[in-house]
Amino acid sequence: MLKKIFSNQQGFTMIELMIVVVVTVIISVVTVRYIRNDDIRAELNSTSDKLMSDIRYIRNLAATRTAYDFNNTPGNTSDDVFPTNGYGIIFNSAHRYFILVDRGAPGLTSGDGLINPVDINSAITLDDYNPASTVPYPYFTFKSDKELYTNLVASAEGKYQIELDYNPAYPEDGYNSVITVGEDSDDGSILVALGRVTNSYGTIAPIVCTPNNAYGCSIPGGFCCSADYTCTNNRCVYDGLPIQIR
Repeated sequence: MLKKIFSNQQGFTMIELMIVVVVTVIISVVTVRYIRNDDIRAELNSTSDKLMSDIRYIRNLAATRTAYDFNNTPGNTSDDVFPTNGYGIIFNSAHRYFILVDRGAPGLTSGDGLINPVDINSAITLDDYNPASTVPYPYFTFKSDKELYTNLVASAEGKYQIELDYNPAYPEDGYNSVITVGEDSDDGSILVALGRVTNSYGTIAPIVCTPNNAYGCSIPGGFCCSADYTCTNNRCVYDGLPIQIR
């Protein structure tokens, strides 16, 4: 009887085993992908929190007109001075920034101070949020708690913003944090205006643009086209392909 029971049982066929293996691999790949993206998103939020903390820190230094020891003489504060252009942040690369002690001409020049380098995860990029910006080392400094100086490019709404962006191989998993540091005032100066928005974005669609702009096409919040781009059917086009930006 026992022998008959075992002889009636059938095993898996090779095709069934292959199907099981393929399904298992697909589930594993998808699971790993989303776990990794969640880790990067958590890292982006952590980095964004750190950057916002540093921005508030340097704004406080400017508000209290904290003097800086440019001569590196600890214990002797008699020659410490408040930097002419205040305290700020400068992007050394897409993955690193420094606190800038801006003593000379605006921006990083001889005699300035750099402190507290912060390295960012290589999967995350740091840049001017305005796509029209081409400056190699974006920076901004607080002259006081209310006044800002920067080489960031203002949006059409007059806002100066920086972006931390995670744009993976899968566009539907894009994730960014946009930090506003200032906005134009009626008298031409830049007022401090801090704020942060974190977004997830899916597949990016071409932006509708306006023909005959000096840069080719324009969009709310900045330019989407350069002199190398053309407007075709009110879309930014380069070499026959629509330009896609956030």
